[in-house]
Amino acid sequence: MNQFNIKKIVLLLSIILTLFSCKKEAEFLGLDLIPEGDLLNHELIDTLTISAYTVKDMEINTDELSTHLLGIVNDPVFGKTSASLYTQLRMPSTSLNFGTGAVADSLVLKFAVRDYYGDIESVYNIQVQELAGDIVLSNTYNQHSTVAAKPEIIGQATGQLVELTDTTSKVIGYEPIKIMLSNTLAERIISAPASALASHEEFLKLFKGIVLKPGDSTITDAGIMLYLNLLSENSRITLYYHNSTKPKDSVVFRINDLTARFNNYNHFGYNGADPLLLQQFNGDTTAGGEKLFLQAMGGARIKIDFPFLNKLSDKKIAIHEAVLKMENADPDALYPMPALIGIRKYSKINDSTYRYTTIPDEESGLNYIDGSAKDNKTYQLRITRYIQQRINNPDSPVDPLYIVTGGASISSNRVVLKGPKVGNGAMKLYIYYTSTR
Repeated sequence: MNQFNIKKIVLLLSIILTLFSCKKEAEFLGLDLIPEGDLLNHELIDTLTISAYTVKDMEINTDELSTHLLGIVNDPVFGKTSASLYTQLRMPSTSLNFGTGAVADSLVLKFAVRDYYGDIESVYNIQVQELAGDIVLSNTYNQHSTVAAKPEIIGQATGQLVELTDTTSKVIGYEPIKIMLSNTLAERIISAPASALASHEEFLKLFKGIVLKPGDSTITDAGIMLYLNLLSENSRITLYYHNSTKPKDSVVFRINDLTARFNNYNHFGYNGADPLLLQQFNGDTTAGGEKLFLQAMGGARIKIDFPFLNKLSDKKIAIHEAVLKMENADPDALYPMPALIGIRKYSKINDSTYRYTTIPDEESGLNYIDGSAKDNKTYQLRITRYIQQRINNPDSPVDPLYIVTGGASISSNRVVLKGPKVGNGAMKLYIYYTSTR
């Protein structure tokens, strides 16, 4: 049997299963059985109406992340965005003892930088305050969360991020940032009663932690957002001291998986942002035709729909691939697009709970959906199964659909996408299909 006849049999089987099977998986057979290049042999719809506009993102969790953000960027499209960091510190052991006649010499905060977003030439300005309120490990914190802090600035650092390079000048990392903290705090820890140093829980009553904030929200340059690795050996507070028997000693307070910590993100009301973004935020659902906006840090997401998709149910078609293609409308080198985006339904779970849920295509894995940035220029989302399901069930209720950024809690990336009505490079859904009539 030649290859052409095999393809015909496979296609016929996929059509029969699509028409007559009531099983979920059978509704979507076709694409996985047909080589990608063979899509040229099928019919194409690329004129389907897309309704899309930008809305503010929902709350995102920012506690105990793998990467925490600190800094401020001054984006010409999205305006200023800042990240502050709240964290506890843990004793190296219980029953800490500084010895007889202990005197504090210095207290040094140090943290490891994993990466950055924005302009490495920008000057960072970081201020440190001691917490007056408690962070609770079992609590959930989001981008709007705060904890009360004492008014005094106990440490401050200003400078530029320093790249570390190998012998070929390749960047292999970044120099940790150091901040000298108030010796008053050091003396308070040194002179604390033994009971305050007997356990981590008691220590937190003495020293609840710190908040690090970008010190200047009036910046006029591009700004920089630091990506911190708080679980690194290079992230710590070191208390240097001496006592009657030791002329020099130190104790290290670290952050680990049991350390409560979270980020607070501030978008400053999007003051000075692109008027089209503000127009969409203010509820104009028709303003997304030219530009659409995505931003991490609980910033912006895109609500999208295909309002006339149910009309395709009359055509009796078997879809082999449906791909939503999008193009970057603002490829700014300082603010690269998110490395990954996704698409989610926003579903009602019970009378009081709504949350993101996956579309059927995600059952095949994220590689199937794709969503990865291509050279800071384009995205594509493969939503074949979702589209086929909508066509097969035209009268079923439709959950709102959103395009969202991947890693929204741990990155600062944003992107401006061309809308569905701009002409060249417009957001477009490509549907490859075979008629089953």
